[in-house]
Amino acid sequence: MELLSAILSEKSANLDEQGRAKWLSRLLHWFQRARSGDEKEIKWERIYTTRLKFLTLQLRANTEWRHGVEVNLRQVLVDLITSHQLSSAGLPEEASFFQDFINRLQTKILPEGLFQNDLVSILKNNFDTENEIVMIDAIDEMAINEFVDEVFRDQTDFKMINGALQQSLLRMSIQLANSSLMLSNKMFKRGFVNWENAEKISKRILFDFSSQSEVVNLRDIAESIQLLENVTHQIQDNIGKMGVEIETVYTLQIQLKRIKRFKLLLNILDPKIPRALSCRLLFSELVRDVHESRGIKAFLSTNLELMSRRVVQGNSVVGEHYIAKTGEDIRSMFFSALGGGLITAMTVFVKHVLSFLGFSGFIKGLTESINYSLSFLSIQLAGFTLATKQPSTTAAFLAKTLATSTRESGLAILYILRAQIVAVLGNISAVVPVCFFISMAFQWFGSPIMSVDEARQVFISSHLLGPTLLFACFTGVLLFLSSLIAGWFENFCIVTDLPDRIKHNSKISAFFGKKGTLRVSQFIRENSNALAANISLGFLLGLVPQLLKFLGIPLEARHVTLASGAFSSALPVVLSHVEYTWFDFVDAIGGLILVGVCNLLVSFSLSLTLALAASDASRGAFVKLLRWTGKILVRHPYVLIFPERRKRKN
Repeated sequence: MELLSAILSEKSANLDEQGRAKWLSRLLHWFQRARSGDEKEIKWERIYTTRLKFLTLQLRANTEWRHGVEVNLRQVLVDLITSHQLSSAGLPEEASFFQDFINRLQTKILPEGLFQNDLVSILKNNFDTENEIVMIDAIDEMAINEFVDEVFRDQTDFKMINGALQQSLLRMSIQLANSSLMLSNKMFKRGFVNWENAEKISKRILFDFSSQSEVVNLRDIAESIQLLENVTHQIQDNIGKMGVEIETVYTLQIQLKRIKRFKLLLNILDPKIPRALSCRLLFSELVRDVHESRGIKAFLSTNLELMSRRVVQGNSVVGEHYIAKTGEDIRSMFFSALGGGLITAMTVFVKHVLSFLGFSGFIKGLTESINYSLSFLSIQLAGFTLATKQPSTTAAFLAKTLATSTRESGLAILYILRAQIVAVLGNISAVVPVCFFISMAFQWFGSPIMSVDEARQVFISSHLLGPTLLFACFTGVLLFLSSLIAGWFENFCIVTDLPDRIKHNSKISAFFGKKGTLRVSQFIRENSNALAANISLGFLLGLVPQLLKFLGIPLEARHVTLASGAFSSALPVVLSHVEYTWFDFVDAIGGLILVGVCNLLVSFSLSLTLALAASDASRGAFVKLLRWTGKILVRHPYVLIFPERRKRKN
């Protein structure tokens, strides 16, 4: 009570413009403060209503206080209710996503600035959590009307407010028209003819407010702004089908925020809508926008959501090819993985040859990256399978199936796990014997492919008790990153229309010929995701560890197929020249198994997390799915290798 008395007793004559803003901030802080002992029994969402009623009673009981609050609030309204503040408070003024992001980052890092006489400073100074918004939304309309009737007895104040509202709407109509004009050319090139409608609507709204007529047709403007919102939502919902540009998504988000603010301001002018309700909704939205204007996590989530969905969508289409439903699928996957293992075995020996050249640092990483990339591309072009590339795409496919029944989703998990296991077995079944016997042949002819020290080091590097777990998980992260790059490049090809650019480029046609250029264009159109995944994975495995070593971080890549090939190549030398025990072998083989499990599990988990975040699937549905799958595996563990036994019909 003492705090409120001190606030209400302040005289406007003693306050300048800055002082009045601070006075309002202190009054709002009295609303926002923690509950007192007398308020413990009141529901938390009703606190603001109770306090507003108490404030009104105090003003009725003390005429001097009421007069002072009336004068102070009138002056504050003159200072704050301006076209610029009503139309821009809490909304970003930056022209791009990256400028806005940098501004938010600076706000988080730098110390708070001086208190300013504007809505943003006042609201930011008092309402810093979303709980405040809930309590504002719960304020009783009758309590608002009683407070307004008590304080604003002079009706001329409303004329000033209405004038400021109309000026704000005129300003926002200009902003909406500018945004529409800025986007129209870009959207037209990408085939969104509806954006022409948005441009026409925004121009019509601007003309309505800029006309000389004193009476504004609120009904026509309300219909126009609703049409503009519908068209903008329609474009936002369909933009992902033709590729996603972050700047375009950002501009659409700002457009929708301005439309919402426009509608809230328009509601206050509408006599059919209770003024208490429209003012409360506007104030709540101002607090929400000011709160969101400082956040980084929600900002990134909102603007990158469509990009995430586009990446997941592309990976999901790829992931549909990596499931094993029937016995024929299992055989096909196994033989495909055998082919992938054979090419990987050749990759291992090329890596051994490169080691004789004595490269180190960046050059070593670059040569290994090229070797890996060519290997992965060869596997892809030959139609073979590399097991560790599957999880990032099959996770996206699994998230897509969560929209179906639990049984269908559970079967999808079983098909995915079965395909993963069969693919790993196929890769290992080829790479281990090929590397072992070729290495043994070289040693038989007196030219071992590696020295005893090198073989011992390879043997030790896969030990279960060493840093194998950390390196394997790190490689799983690299596998996940390659899937992100693949999805991004596929989206890039769609947005920039890269295949058609290549097809109609005269210089490329002169080099490859018309038919060759057409084939290149078609290849990129059909294989952009796989092309980027293979090349990026190769360079991530080769260059990232070298870069981390340069920074003093001793992380290495442990890819299960490559590690198994290196181990098998070193085995003949180890058996002939190194003392070992059975425990050493069990330790090394256990380490290789751990590498495979971690590669698959980490990349799958990260990809599934992204897919679930980008999709509409609920976490509860996923937990229910895991329970169903667990019961099936406990009862019928053989389904991880063999297809389900079908019941015979009588």
